[in-house]
Amino acid sequence: VYNSANSMGHGDCLFSALLVPLLISCGGGGSTTVAEGGIGGSGVSSGPITGFGSIYVNGIKYDVANAQFIRDGESSAGQEQFSIGEYVTVNGSVDANGITGTASQVVFEDLVEGPVTTPSQDGVTLEVLDTQVRTDGLTVFIGFSLLTDLNGGNIVEVSGVRDAEGRVNASSIRLKGVGFEPGESLLEINGNISSVDPAAMSFTLYGWSVDYSSAHLEGFVNGMPKVGQSVEVKSRQLPAGQEMIASSVELMRTGYGYEADTEVEIYGLITRYVSNSDFDVNGQPIRTKA
Repeated sequence: VYNSANSMGHGDCLFSALLVPLLISCGGGGSTTVAEGGIGGSGVSSGPITGFGSIYVNGIKYDVANAQFIRDGESSAGQEQFSIGEYVTVNGSVDANGITGTASQVVFEDLVEGPVTTPSQDGVTLEVLDTQVRTDGLTVFIGFSLLTDLNGGNIVEVSGVRDAEGRVNASSIRLKGVGFEPGESLLEINGNISSVDPAAMSFTLYGWSVDYSSAHLEGFVNGMPKVGQSVEVKSRQLPAGQEMIASSVELMRTGYGYEADTEVEIYGLITRYVSNSDFDVNGQPIRTKA
């Protein structure tokens, strides 16, 4: 078990760009605590892909011979459709040795896909769909070499995790097209709804006004989006100003919600910090004890 919060002071834990791996297990009461024993059995692992030949995530080599691959909500042919650096969730089992396992499902969901709205000037940051994207020495670029190679209007797919301010810390960025192609290009953004206007059939998401009047809605109770819900918005049209015309809006699972007695490993950002026994990773509350 590696708990980096134990080795740093209060100020260090508040640094939102810190990436931490945490091995946790879910008990029957629904709370999430640091695992006390060894590992082995059913498990879920969320983190960037670090190798193939099987799939390596969070230091575990997963046999994917019989795994189902899902990419942005659609079935995928196999691991050849995935790339190192992409943030995935692996469902399956982990062997007692803690370094090998068997995957039943590998799921990839990007955080934002669309045109570069502000190209990089410093080689470290840029904006995609007006969302600030930050990179570091571990970010993998797919289809280009340097962040400054990307031009305004290029279509990119960004994988990673959001910090507490909504910025994306990218584990990978894939160049998908030189520019937007009507009927071909897809815009995507994931996040939490901050306000809803039922009369106008629109809601606000990270500064975007999303018109869902003609969208396919999936997973909503009574068919109505609500404030605080986590959603994935897809659009086939270039935005007009700060308004996005959604082609589909899907209600996403909030938090991780794992079953009892499931070994879980999450790799990501400290998004809230109160103390070494009370903090969040990727929005998942973590409680630790002695």
